[in-house]
Amino acid sequence: MDKHADFLGSNPADPYEEQLLEMFRSCDSWNHGYLDRCGLELLCTKLHLEEARPQLIECLLNSKQTVTFVEFRDALLTLLGSAMKQSEENRDPSPGKL
Repeated sequence: MDKHADFLGSNPADPYEEQLLEMFRSCDSWNHGYLDRCGLELLCTKLHLEEARPQLIECLLNSKQTVTFVEFRDALLTLLGSAMKQSEENRDPSPGKL
C-alpha cells in the first residue's frame, strides 16, 4: 500500500498537489511517509524555498522529528498565503495613505 495515497483526499485530481507529492516522495528516501530534517531541507532546496526554509522548518519541526506530506503541504500553503497577503498590503496602500 502507498503510504502517501490518502494524502490527496481533498482533491486527488489536482495536478499541482500531485507534483508536490512526487517531490515529497523523492525526498522520502526510506519510503516511510514522512521526512526528517534532512529530507525537509532537501525538499525545500528542490522547491527553491531557500528564503522560506528556516521559517518553514522551524514551524514544522518545532516539537517533533518528522513531518508528513499533509503537514508540509498545509504549512507551505499557509506560508505562501501569508506572503501573498503581505505583498498585496505593500502594493495597495489604503486610501488614507495616499
